[in-house]
Amino acid sequence: LYSGFYNIFMGSKRYKILLHLARMKCDMGLLQEAHLNPNIQGIRIGYIDNKICFYADDILLLAQNPLCSIPVLLIIVEEFGGISGFKVNWTKSEVMPLNNHCSVRYLQQFPFDIKTTSMKYLGINLTLFYENMFSKNGPQILRGSSLWGRADTLKINMLPRLLYVVNSIP
Repeated sequence: LYSGFYNIFMGSKRYKILLHLARMKCDMGLLQEAHLNPNIQGIRIGYIDNKICFYADDILLLAQNPLCSIPVLLIIVEEFGGISGFKVNWTKSEVMPLNNHCSVRYLQQFPFDIKTTSMKYLGINLTLFYENMFSKNGPQILRGSSLWGRADTLKINMLPRLLYVVNSIP
């Protein structure tokens, strides 16, 4: 079978899909390099070493020892950017120390905006103490959810489960 060539031009759906796939492939190279680097120490939960949370164009670095991990990550991003054209807006980048081992004074050498109480990631305010998470995020979430929104959420969650049970009955 031979289907011929597709015309791909800027603004078309195929162009957008290819653009997103190319970006995702480039980002995966950066993430893999950072994840495999032994100098970047992530946070260990069980047997898993969590180093990076990545969604679209937002990256969250989880570092056990930020004073050693951040310079290594900056070098990786700089080298990767030289090859792929990847750029980071360091003025919009934020850092928030979660314990007393890493003081604000040491973090001032890096090109980040230092947050001491909370920072925003994917629209959620991450706070220094997890007890404050709901007080920072709860009113916004509750304000945005109406009665119809809650009904739609129930419908989206429950209807497929109910249909599975009904379709399984002979």
